[in-house]
Amino acid sequence: MNENIFHSSGVTLHSSVVLVIFKIVLLQVFFVGIYFLLLWQLNALSPAPLKSGGIILFLVLQSVQLFWSLALFMRWFFRYYELTSKEIIFYQGVLFQQRKSYSLEKVETVTMERSILGRLLKYGTVSAELYMSNARFAIKLQDIPDPEKYVRMLEKAIGDFGTQSSSNDD
Repeated sequence: MNENIFHSSGVTLHSSVVLVIFKIVLLQVFFVGIYFLLLWQLNALSPAPLKSGGIILFLVLQSVQLFWSLALFMRWFFRYYELTSKEIIFYQGVLFQQRKSYSLEKVETVTMERSILGRLLKYGTVSAELYMSNARFAIKLQDIPDPEKYVRMLEKAIGDFGTQSSSNDD
């Protein structure tokens, strides 16, 4: 009897939360740098202190930064993958949700890619190459945490399909 490696409803995968936090921190550093650069330029143009101008500039930049941070978070929260014992399902969208489903029966190879930053922050991209309708293409599970674990899970599930089809042939 085959051991089911997936939970009954499947495994839900978001991109790495560490990567999202890293992007938001970089965004904050960027906007703080822009703020001080613009404040320095405004003070150089006018000898009088620009207290109210500096506050307005700060509020505008913080509003833009908050919007971008919220957009990054929403993209992370509403873009995810679900792995089941039979398929890979990709969900995305806030207002209009899109769902794409790919059968594991069609998957031929599973590979993993990691950058240097990915090795440090423990995330990577898992690619599953599919063969459908006389065409090959790859579905990429981007920036997921612990990619080796999911490569092993997918390879085991693909192997189970091979075992099932050969036992059905007998």
